[in-house]
Amino acid sequence: MFKIKDTIKILFSIIFSSLLYVILNLIPIIGPVIVGIISGKISNVRGVKKGFIIGISSGIIGFLLILFIFHKGVYSWNIFGKILIGSFLILWNFFGIILSGIGGVIGVSLFGIERNEKQENYEEEKDKRTFILCKKCKIANLKGSKFCRNCGEKL
Repeated sequence: MFKIKDTIKILFSIIFSSLLYVILNLIPIIGPVIVGIISGKISNVRGVKKGFIIGISSGIIGFLLILFIFHKGVYSWNIFGKILIGSFLILWNFFGIILSGIGGVIGVSLFGIERNEKQENYEEEKDKRTFILCKKCKIANLKGSKFCRNCGEKL
């Protein structure tokens, strides 16, 4: 379940990455992948599927921004020029959006390793703790506790 803070972080990463997509999409292949990696890192989500969706979302919104900018500049062109350039723009950005999604997977995978290691370390530390059973209610209490957390009996 997402918290508000996580949702805001994801939205920020998508908006920031979309603006970055407008610029870096001019660099073939590497540009959209970099956008995806950055969106995957900033969003700080778990799971390859979520990373892909965030990367794709960044690419789509970035493409819509490009269309808006492109649309403003081609009013004076003839219809053939608009169709030719428009088709190229759509095809180029289709691959760019896919590459941005792949970059999102890479970003989540690369930077998700640290989170997984921290989680594993926490689990190991949790397992290392020792417990004492309460003689009265048989509930496990952390070693060093003076009273039972369930019944209040002195340990």
